[in-house]
Amino acid sequence: MQNDNRRVKNTHPKEYNGIQFKSLAEVMVYKTLLSKGIEPKYEAETYYILDGTIVTVPFYTKNKFKRKNHNIEVVSKFTCKDMRPLTSMIYTPDFTFDYKGKHIIIEVKGFSTDTFVYRFKMFRASLEKREDKDKIELWEIYTKRQLLECLEHLKEETNENTKRAK
Repeated sequence: MQNDNRRVKNTHPKEYNGIQFKSLAEVMVYKTLLSKGIEPKYEAETYYILDGTIVTVPFYTKNKFKRKNHNIEVVSKFTCKDMRPLTSMIYTPDFTFDYKGKHIIIEVKGFSTDTFVYRFKMFRASLEKREDKDKIELWEIYTKRQLLECLEHLKEETNENTKRAK
């Protein structure tokens, strides 16, 4: 089986329960959540963290384009003007589920790519702007022990909220 997740080192894609996971760690998280009675959604939510933009400021760069594009103007043999629109930047967390009034987002990590660090920071900043931010928890999970701590925290936190409500 070829690894479609080539940018991340040492990933081992695996199919489980009819879902194609990108790593064995994701399978472990999925199985553990199921064993605790939680049915997570895998890569089911996509967040826009930067909207696409129509550019108006000319951008001059190296002339490396092989195909014609109406948004690229060749200035010389070495330089072109690139006026292509900027695409939206999105973020898709590994797992999401609702648990007793909270929306839980889990990102399973092994090795981080160089772009992940920046994309994740932007994602976190986008969550701060949401009206429902007080009902969201974001977890970055590296190990099964950490996942179990996450689940224990959720259980304790919801028990505390239940006690306070009485």
